[in-house]
Amino acid sequence: MARPVVRPGLVQVVYEQRLLDRFKKALKEADKPVKKELYKAQNRAARALRIAVRAAATTKLPKHGGLNKRVARSRIVVRRRLGGRNPRVTLAATGNPVQQIRLIDRGQVRHPVPKSREVWVTQRVEPGFWTETLERGAPTVRREFQKAIVAFIHQVGEGK
Repeated sequence: MARPVVRPGLVQVVYEQRLLDRFKKALKEADKPVKKELYKAQNRAARALRIAVRAAATTKLPKHGGLNKRVARSRIVVRRRLGGRNPRVTLAATGNPVQQIRLIDRGQVRHPVPKSREVWVTQRVEPGFWTETLERGAPTVRREFQKAIVAFIHQVGEGK
């Protein structure tokens, strides 16, 4: 079964060793089109989480000044590290407003005072928009990732 690792800015899916061993073997034996199907399945599974994060940013972050829209526009990507001892799939946010995602998730945002680029202030915002959203959606995404990996293993095994 998958074990979650959730930190502001990312969700990782870590799998039990037996499944990982089978997955690594299948990955070495798989053709490029079969691997591509696995990646597509992982991206489809992550799509719901991307939508949920964007919705949370739009509703929970301050509207004045457009912070909510800027954070909602952040790119949320699926990163794969499939080799080595610790293969994993990670969802991470990239883009300009993401530099402060951890700070925003803790309930603060730093920004310049209007009409003055030299004076910066720390503003309080509702904490947890990122982490809570990812924690709510992570079980579904983990199940979908696991289904995709099991289907991939079977597909590579049947292709022999």
